[in-house]
Amino acid sequence: MGLHTMTDHSISEKIEYKYLSFINKVFLVVHIGFLLLFANLKINFMVYFNLGSILFYTLAFFMLQKFKIHLYVYLASIEILLHMSAATLCVGLGCNFQLCLFGVILFFFIIECILPDKKKSITPVLILSSLYSVAIVALYVAGNRISPFYPLSLTETGILAVVIVIFVLLLIITSMLFLLRYMVHEEEKLTKKAEYDALTGIPNRFFMMDEIQKLFIENGQKDYYLAMIDIDNFKNINDTYGHTEDDNDISTVGRALMTSAIQGEVCSRFGGDEFTVAGVIADMDDNYFESFRERFREYLRQYNQISRKPYLVESSIGFCFQNLKDEIDLDQMFKIADDRMYEPKNDAILQHAANFLVPLILMFGVYVILNGHISPG
Repeated sequence: MGLHTMTDHSISEKIEYKYLSFINKVFLVVHIGFLLLFANLKINFMVYFNLGSILFYTLAFFMLQKFKIHLYVYLASIEILLHMSAATLCVGLGCNFQLCLFGVILFFFIIECILPDKKKSITPVLILSSLYSVAIVALYVAGNRISPFYPLSLTETGILAVVIVIFVLLLIITSMLFLLRYMVHEEEKLTKKAEYDALTGIPNRFFMMDEIQKLFIENGQKDYYLAMIDIDNFKNINDTYGHTEDDNDISTVGRALMTSAIQGEVCSRFGGDEFTVAGVIADMDDNYFESFRERFREYLRQYNQISRKPYLVESSIGFCFQNLKDEIDLDQMFKIADDRMYEPKNDAILQHAANFLVPLILMFGVYVILNGHISPG
């Protein structure tokens, strides 16, 4: 299998990548600060430890770019556990390095909650949290029984304690903010699924009805229009070429509508092969509706020229206008627009019938005359 790239992954994974990249930068900067701190305190063991940590967080950027998110979280958790345990044993409990482990436990649960994992097993985070809890207890026991390997002055201990507390609080706040952002993102995805048509990307019927009601309420005493659009020969295309081409028809008409609606109209897929467009008539010139119809049909014409499909994508449009004097409601507007949409279809059926029947009638008349059943004159 090839390596994953950013384009291979969902929007959720990209958000997680951005968050973890930010966290990784913070960890890298913090460990550089620890390196300078321990070098100034001449604690060589922790200087070497931090050099290794800096190397790890530098390489971690490449790990995140390949979307090895689970691996990064588990390796970072081990590094933090070892680092904070070593720092606590070196300088003592008073410097509060062990508090970092509390913040990281919360970090584990949040990351495990949002990681892109179909199985969604909580076992790894429980194991890590249990390990951290045991380490915290062990450090407190050891810290009260064993003297620090590198004792510090009260001033140095106090400064370190404040810095570590601030770091832990920032880690907790950042984790909670990211969780909030992730929840908002997930809510937006659910809302879009509920309000937008997955095939065309335009609003669905339920969202459209709400938007039309808002349109009437917000614009008050104005004139409105409603258009119904239906795909021609939709059933024949389905029967002949299958559902895949049906989907192509629907998505093409959806794009044609969005391209044609240039004055704030509300477009939607009403259901099946039917679409709707609604808007306010104010400030539109007399030729607007013909212009809209022409833009829409021109899009379909251009598509048909380049698609090389064995059929044409064509549609019928019916408009309904509600003036201030009209006593009609929204349901009546839909019915009027729907009836007008079918007028050209019915005219086309009658025309085809006439084109078929008239030659037959003429041929029958000629046949009767030639056979002498009816004498001319």
